[in-house]
Amino acid sequence: MNKYEKINRKLSEMFAEILIDFALKAESKEEEKIMILMAKEIWNISYFDKDAQETEIDEFINSLDITEESITKKYSNMMRKGIRDKKKNTKEYELKDVWTRVEQLKVWKIKGRYKMEFELDFYE
Repeated sequence: MNKYEKINRKLSEMFAEILIDFALKAESKEEEKIMILMAKEIWNISYFDKDAQETEIDEFINSLDITEESITKKYSNMMRKGIRDKKKNTKEYELKDVWTRVEQLKVWKIKGRYKMEFELDFYE
C-alpha cells in the first residue's frame, strides 16, 4: 500500500461529508446542483494560497450568473468557511507537498439519499 492509498479512503469520506453537507443546505433542485459544484470547487482550491482562493471563489460565483448580491455574498462566505473547515478536518491526513483534486464527480439522489462516484487525484 503506497502513501496515497493510505489516505485516499479517509479523504474520500471527508469529501463526501462536505458534499452532502452543502447539498442539504440547498433550497431548490437548482441550488442543490450549485452546492454540489461548490463542494467540489472548495476541495480543489483549498490548497491554493489565500489570494488565489479569492480569485477562484470570485470566478466560480461569477460563472453562476447570479444577479442578487445577497446570494453571491452568501455563496462566497459559504465557500470561505468550507475551505477553512476542510483544512481543519483533513489536517491529520494531508501529506506534505501533496494535494488532491476531485475528478469525475457524479452525484445521484435516490429516495432522499445521495450516492456519488468520484476520484481523488494526487499531485506533488
